[in-house]
Amino acid sequence: MDPISAVSTAWTVGSNAVTLLKGAAEQAKALGKSEIIGTLIDVQVAMMEVLSEQQKLTDENRALREKVRELEEMVEEKGALEYHHNAYWSRNEDGSLDGPFSTLEWDKTKKRVRLADYGLDEYEGGKKVQFYNISNKENIFVPLSFLQKNSVSAYI
Repeated sequence: MDPISAVSTAWTVGSNAVTLLKGAAEQAKALGKSEIIGTLIDVQVAMMEVLSEQQKLTDENRALREKVRELEEMVEEKGALEYHHNAYWSRNEDGSLDGPFSTLEWDKTKKRVRLADYGLDEYEGGKKVQFYNISNKENIFVPLSFLQKNSVSAYI
């Protein structure tokens, strides 16, 4: 039985116990047994505290499960990224690369922000493409040969 079902079952059992205790208190009251009534009320209060704590734990468990799911997604996404030429790239199913994505944005917000193509330049080893992110002024240069070799769609 998974933890959520176990907690739900325990909650139901606890609620039933409180209901039974209320009934027993009413019966004892009708019989005029004041000592039993006091004890049953104490037990009833204790059961309600247990149920309240159980509800807090259930809520905390749910929140932690959501956080774990989010972290697992981030780890999976980070594992899918490759670092080349000062940028992150993701590998497509056909083996080509998609990107480049900003390293500054990923490291700060864990979001993939694509760098824009800013133009082609010549340099002594061949041609390079400049990529730019206007929001954080990130600027990188990637050899055209790398883009072509890795089948980056705009440069095939």
